[in-house]
Amino acid sequence: MIYRPDLVHTLGGWMVRRITNEGTNPEKAVEVLINPTSLYTLYNQTLEKGMEDIAVDTSVVVKK
Repeated sequence: MIYRPDLVHTLGGWMVRRITNEGTNPEKAVEVLINPTSLYTLYNQTLEKGMEDIAVDTSVVVKK
């Protein structure tokens, strides 16, 4: 069987690439590994003006 990433893995990879600034900030990846619930918050912080429609809804973001 040929490996083909599904939507969840593709989206997760894209979110982590944004959070780590394409891998140039590996400390952010460590932060997600230490505290997985920070994924959505960190991702939302990377969004620029006009990208609000792809933000994770704050009702599903876990508060620390």
